[in-house]
Amino acid sequence: MRISTLPRYLVGSRDAIAEIAGSPMALVVGAVFVLSAAFARTWDTVDLLAQPTALLRPFAASLASSAVVFLVVYTVLAVRCRIRHEDRPPFAASGRAFLALYWWTAPLAWIYAIPVERWADISTSVGANMWMLFLVSVWRVALMVRVLSVLLGTNVAPTAAILLFLADVIALVAIAIAPVPVFLVMGGIDVTNPDAVLSANLFGLQILLVLALLPLVVAAIGGVVCLRRAGPLLELRAGRVPATVWTIAVGAVAAFLLLSTWTQPALRRATALNERSLAADAEGFAALARTLTPDDLPPHWTPRVERPGRRRERTDEVFQRLAALQDAIARPDVPAFVRARAERTIDSRLGEQVGTWNRWSDASSIAHHLAWTSRDAPLVFVVLERHGREASHLETDERAAIAAAVQRARAEVAEVQDRGGVETAPTSGPER
Repeated sequence: MRISTLPRYLVGSRDAIAEIAGSPMALVVGAVFVLSAAFARTWDTVDLLAQPTALLRPFAASLASSAVVFLVVYTVLAVRCRIRHEDRPPFAASGRAFLALYWWTAPLAWIYAIPVERWADISTSVGANMWMLFLVSVWRVALMVRVLSVLLGTNVAPTAAILLFLADVIALVAIAIAPVPVFLVMGGIDVTNPDAVLSANLFGLQILLVLALLPLVVAAIGGVVCLRRAGPLLELRAGRVPATVWTIAVGAVAAFLLLSTWTQPALRRATALNERSLAADAEGFAALARTLTPDDLPPHWTPRVERPGRRRERTDEVFQRLAALQDAIARPDVPAFVRARAERTIDSRLGEQVGTWNRWSDASSIAHHLAWTSRDAPLVFVVLERHGREASHLETDERAAIAAAVQRARAEVAEVQDRGGVETAPTSGPER
């Protein structure tokens, strides 16, 4: 093994594949590469002191996905060896070699370290990161197809069919069970930012994965049949990992640690603000916000009102936090940039109750619906009035209709409160 082994491997060199698969220490170097990839994804988006487990996600994801691929391929290989009356390769040694090759693709993720968010708006930066994710995914799948075809002595087509099917299934399962959008995590995108999640528009990708499943099942079955007629297995080459390769792996981790000293202070301050918004601590949020400037926070930070890692929290808890956040930013000494970002969070979360704020089809029903489903009518009035005044996409009569609807809903709320009664939410609203 030489210093050129890594770049040669990343372009599919047969000799490089044999060198990595045959070296026991290649697995350890691969683990360091995975750690460097974890830093590449998180150094400027995640507070690593508050969420150190973010560095373990690539290990968990790669171990799970590689285990699925290896078990399927090894089972096919075992059947092939039995039919041919050949000796089956050792399970443990084969698994170690495959995982090492899998982990040596991790340097491709270094591209995620490019801090696009620092010179582009949220939509542009998310788009750039999604394109990076697409590039890395295609490269990684193509490389693993090459690796398996070399290891198994088969053509590219049957190997690609099997691997693409497995990749599709793994992606669909990850989408179903992951508490956060898995593709955003893979692309190094801040999943706590609602604007980032909306900009990614992952629904189309999920539909594509579902539609591709049946054709890939048929192709994978054909690939398994073709593997029975494959050539001899690759002969591995034992060797040492040179010091230069160790230097590249460890140096990448050290470089990202150094970069983190620049970004982590701002992320720590963002975490402190988020903790106060999650605790519905209006006074504490406002007090901390008064001490900050725009440069003290990440470029696209917005206050968090839902805890990360949960698909959906109770609506009344979220609205309690939104009301406290509105109370905090209503104070005159809160910086304007904090107020603007908090308003974005409030508007986005409330907007989920009736769809996007850009569609005011029935201002009266929107006002009435929000007033009774949020359990915090004053907060709804503030948001509706703000949009009625400032939404440039609305016609004058539409803004007037919204303002009038707000006043009617306010009067209804006051009347019910004066009677000491409680009105139920409209039947058209979401279940509570």
